[in-house]
Amino acid sequence: MIRFRFVEDHRGAWGVKRICRALGVSRSSFYVWRAGGQARQARRWEEGLLAAEITVIHLASRGA
Repeated sequence: MIRFRFVEDHRGAWGVKRICRALGVSRSSFYVWRAGGQARQARRWEEGLLAAEITVIHLASRGA
């Protein structure tokens, strides 16, 4: 994951092909990771909502 983030952050400077070759990752894997970005963001948002709901219930039950 960190490698793919690095590729994403620096692809404009050196190009995806060159960075992937240097890091030893496949370009196809990078593009699959990149396509899943919206799903990961939605999951994080939903997890945040769930955490808030749990906190409210916990406080309402006085920590029980």
